[in-house]
Amino acid sequence: KRALEKKRRADAEKKAAELEARKQAELEKKRALEEKRKADAEKKAQQQKKQQAVKTVSSAPRRSTISLFGFGGGEKDAASASPTVSIQSTSTQASAPRGVPTITKWKQARDGSITGVISGSNSFDDGDPVTTSPIVGKAVGGTVVRTKSGSRYFLAGGTAPPSRASLAQAAADARKQAQAAAREKAAQATADARKQA
Repeated sequence: KRALEKKRRADAEKKAAELEARKQAELEKKRALEEKRKADAEKKAQQQKKQQAVKTVSSAPRRSTISLFGFGGGEKDAASASPTVSIQSTSTQASAPRGVPTITKWKQARDGSITGVISGSNSFDDGDPVTTSPIVGKAVGGTVVRTKSGSRYFLAGGTAPPSRASLAQAAADARKQAQAAAREKAAQATADARKQA
C-alpha cells in the first residue's frame, strides 16, 4: 500500500514537473515571439522614419532650412515616433546696415569665402571685384555675414545655390545619424531583453 502511494506521488510529481516545464517552454516561446515582434516594429518604424526624412529633404523648397530634430532616435517609443520637420524661411534685410559694405553678384566658394562685386567700402572702390576670407556660418542673401577675420559684409540678392557636394554631405550626415540612432536603440533593446531574461 505504501509503495503504491509512493508511486502515485512520484507520478503526480513527475506530471507536475512536466506540466511546469511545458508552461515554462510556452512562456519562453511567447516572450521570444513578443521580442521579435517588438524588434520588427522598431525596425519598421526606423525605415518609415528614414523614408520620411528622405521625402522631406527631397521635397524641401530651395532656400529653406530643415530642422533635423526628431530624426534618428530619442527616447520615444515606436508608436509615437513621428519625425518633426519644420521648414523655415531665413530672415533677410532689404539693404545693408550703415557702415557695412555690400557685395553683389556673389558666390560662395568651397572654402567658405565669398567672391563678388563690392560697394560702400572704405578699402575698395565701388564695383571692384573682391574675395573675402572664409565666412562664419551660412551665406544667405539679404543678411550680414562675418568672416573668420572679423570683417562684416552685406550680401545683396538671393541665397547662393547650395553645391551638390554640400547637399550630398548633408544627406550622408543625416543617414549616418539615423544609422547610429538605430544601432543605439537596438543595443538598448538587447540589453533590456537580457535584463528581463
